[in-house]
Amino acid sequence: MHGAVHALSAGVAQPASAAPGLPYANPIKSQKGADPWLEYYNGNYYLITTTFTNKLLMRKSPTLAGLATAPSVQVWEDSTSSRGTNFWAPEIHFIDNRWYLYYSGAQVGAPCCDTQRTHVLESAGIDPMGPYTLASSTFSIISQPTHSWERSGSPVNEAPVALQRNGQTFVVFSASSCQTADYKLGMLTYNGGDPLSASSWTKAANPIFQRNDANRVYGPGHNGFFTSPYGTENWIVYHANSASNGGCGNGRTTRAQKFTWNANGTPNLGTPVATGVTLPGPAGETAATPSAYRIVNRNSGKCLDVSGASSADGGDVIQWSCNSGTNQQWRTEDLGNDTSRLVNVRSGKVLDVNACGSADGANIQQWSWLNNNCQQWQLLPV
Repeated sequence: MHGAVHALSAGVAQPASAAPGLPYANPIKSQKGADPWLEYYNGNYYLITTTFTNKLLMRKSPTLAGLATAPSVQVWEDSTSSRGTNFWAPEIHFIDNRWYLYYSGAQVGAPCCDTQRTHVLESAGIDPMGPYTLASSTFSIISQPTHSWERSGSPVNEAPVALQRNGQTFVVFSASSCQTADYKLGMLTYNGGDPLSASSWTKAANPIFQRNDANRVYGPGHNGFFTSPYGTENWIVYHANSASNGGCGNGRTTRAQKFTWNANGTPNLGTPVATGVTLPGPAGETAATPSAYRIVNRNSGKCLDVSGASSADGGDVIQWSCNSGTNQQWRTEDLGNDTSRLVNVRSGKVLDVNACGSADGANIQQWSWLNNNCQQWQLLPV
């Protein structure tokens, strides 16, 4: 956590060109959008954020814009008493054909936050969504909050992420308390020698990314970096609040924007952009943004279907041969509690367990949204 370097991730611009991607607007995740980490891999963006529970969820989309409505799929759950709660600050890194997922977890029942410890998971293969098993790692301190701009609210250095380009290595980190609107980004520059030694790094005298009151962006930080599909552009992903008193909770949303480079080779992250402004997406996006999904049974190959394309409460949900009907199309809407509701595109009603039955064979139907547990679903990888 504070002052610890995780694994390095490189953001390297390539001498190529591509048309702008599909339009998008911030935020790209409005539910549980804190501490985002985003990677583009094998045709898809993968986004993971803080949950504050004992689960980690990931979204996948072929476009940046599509992350806003992509399903949130659970990739890890751990109820072990020594580490089974308050998961935050997840990151994924691809090393030697494996994904490593770093996150912080706490002791069950302990007050925040002295028992928070960093854990690391290792994937079984090359799918960023796992499956994962618990691994181990070690850390070194290379920076501590010494400047006044690193000590607003409380002295904090956290969430370091490495950025490399043209033989230079930087570590961008978050500074000051996330309870304040002055949570921001600082930067270290590597000067050679042992990268695990603090003496090998020089800290920039001033922050490199911070609040923008004119755009109503407060406390921007806890960032990651990613490249556009063709590698022609460099992008930053970060969280921020839309109110100066937003604090450290689930009100923080995930935002992304393109950045450039200064003449001396350092990153120029620019100014945090306002929410709701339509911007061109990353260059090289060629796939369409999914607006809805079909849910296909692995055994039968048939689709989840509202029988007879009914629009009524109680309309029966069955399996049926897949077709283009909107009664087989479902939107997943994140509820901010590690579950989603599944909304039928044709009827606008949600997938519902009849009478909240808990027995095998209980009927599945569609119903108007009642905001109860029998209309909330967890999406799990298998």
